[in-house]
Amino acid sequence: MDKSAAYKKLERIRDLPTLPEIAMKVNRMLQEEEITIERLCETIEKDQAIVSRLLKLVNSAFFGLRSRVNTLSEAIAMLGFNSVRNVVVSVSVIEAFAGKTGDFDVKGYWKHSIATALTAKKLSELIHIGNPETCFLSGLLHDIGKIVLYQHFKEQFQDIMGLMSQQNISFMAAEKEADVLNHARIGGYLAERWQLPRALIDTIKFHHQCSNASSDQDMLMVVHTADILSNAFLAEIKDRKYISELDQSAAVKMKTAIRSMQDWLPGLAEEITSACRFFMGEESSISGVQSSKQKDEGKETGEEDL
Repeated sequence: MDKSAAYKKLERIRDLPTLPEIAMKVNRMLQEEEITIERLCETIEKDQAIVSRLLKLVNSAFFGLRSRVNTLSEAIAMLGFNSVRNVVVSVSVIEAFAGKTGDFDVKGYWKHSIATALTAKKLSELIHIGNPETCFLSGLLHDIGKIVLYQHFKEQFQDIMGLMSQQNISFMAAEKEADVLNHARIGGYLAERWQLPRALIDTIKFHHQCSNASSDQDMLMVVHTADILSNAFLAEIKDRKYISELDQSAAVKMKTAIRSMQDWLPGLAEEITSACRFFMGEESSISGVQSSKQKDEGKETGEEDL
């Protein structure tokens, strides 16, 4: 199936996952210039499952608060509007695809997505470009097209997996080799259907290349870099050859953060473990990365850092 035919098929699919109305409404509200906690509370309270998730997150080890937060308004004040949108959309997306992935490695998929999200947020904070919370959400959703590719283009998906295995290449490289409609374009299409902000749509669509067509170059570079870095440290790649996969402009802009990875990666690994526990409901950690405590102990015993 050529790309044109695949895109037409994509447009005809009627059972593509949709975001709940609550998530769509919260997303639209947070794009407004003026929004109050009271208005946001009134909207979110219509979905008690989302309320429960928000309260669970703000009281989790992920935030490490000393006192318990018991009301939605307190949670929103504590998390901030952008984090609220992240949780609402993230939980909605994860639940939208639950139970529809067959033999697709959904745990590995979400682990990489969560790692990319938190790495993107960290890079945004370190380099002071982009909005950290929006970078988080974009990082979480960057590969969403892979699930649609698996569900609705199974023959092409199997061809891609076969090429990956035979030639020991990445998913994106295999897509190019197979000359199919790639997961980034599919993900961008889905994000547009969900009425996400244009910057998010473009970042998902172009995350494998820092295209000038993107409406937010900073966020695109952050997520592009986070995707490659998270792939590297989840696979325990330590020779830094992965740097060659970075777009040159992104490599230059992210140089300081990449060089200091040994300082911030152990702490980030702990955050990823906490986030996986929250979003996936299970323990999930990066086996090849030392925690902050292990890192300090390693220094005392002369062990090398990643």
